[in-house]
Amino acid sequence: MTKQHTHREQPAHRSTRRRKKKRQSLGKRVLHISLGILITVVLLCILMVVSMWYYGWLPTREELPEFRERLGNIFSQNPNRQLPDAEVIGIDISHYQSYIEWDKVCLYLDKQRRLHRDSTVGRQRRELDFVVAKATQGTKWQDNFYARNKAGAAKRNILFGAYHFFSPTLPATKQAENYIRTANLQRGDMVPVLDVEEYGYGLPEPDSVLCWLKQVERYYGAKPVIYTNENCYLSYFLKHPPLLRYHFWIARYGGLQPDRMHLLWQFTETGIVAGISGYTDINILRGTKEDFLQKCTIH
Repeated sequence: MTKQHTHREQPAHRSTRRRKKKRQSLGKRVLHISLGILITVVLLCILMVVSMWYYGWLPTREELPEFRERLGNIFSQNPNRQLPDAEVIGIDISHYQSYIEWDKVCLYLDKQRRLHRDSTVGRQRRELDFVVAKATQGTKWQDNFYARNKAGAAKRNILFGAYHFFSPTLPATKQAENYIRTANLQRGDMVPVLDVEEYGYGLPEPDSVLCWLKQVERYYGAKPVIYTNENCYLSYFLKHPPLLRYHFWIARYGGLQPDRMHLLWQFTETGIVAGISGYTDINILRGTKEDFLQKCTIH
């Protein structure tokens, strides 16, 4: 009886030790993986801070008060949707906004100038001063919502404009022809807009951009505006003086205006506009309505 009892216990004891070893081994693996993830996250954070410093995205001492306000907007319920005070305000749209209810399009502001989608009591209605819709990209592509958006803005008597997204690998002359043929702008409309960004194939050759601008300028008799983001402006456009004779529309989000001279400022890509589902880019003019009509319309 005793031998049988001992014989039964010994395998059970060895099994228990095996399970303990397995648990210890599993615990070590989990610890190593956790440490690996932690080290990776720390390194990525360091890389992000170094990149922000290198590209000049960290605030200077003078910018710190505005930067704190910007962070507050980002982490609040309504990030980047507090409308700066400006005489001229507009939006830019494309097929990404899909079907727009043009009869409802406007801005609703509360007392803190935060944007809302409906007209609850106490909110101020603010009409848009302009709309710029995507017309073309590359040499053949046309936005299939362009005609609808142009007609919708006309019904609401909102000043209308059209932009072309520049493709760096395609001929500039054919891109200009595609834009002119599709945009069909008239006197009184906004001047042409060229969107230049680092996208997919990198940035285009400056001469190619200049070719598009000159061709469109000759056709309309009006100087186009260049849309780009602040980093692209600083690292690309400032190095090519012939492009600086044009006005710029600069994207910089979070409440801080671009440091450099610009005509238009896209201050958010998460704006709320009545009649448009999802988010919308909202822009303000640096200047008065008279400046806008003089610099931004085809005469």
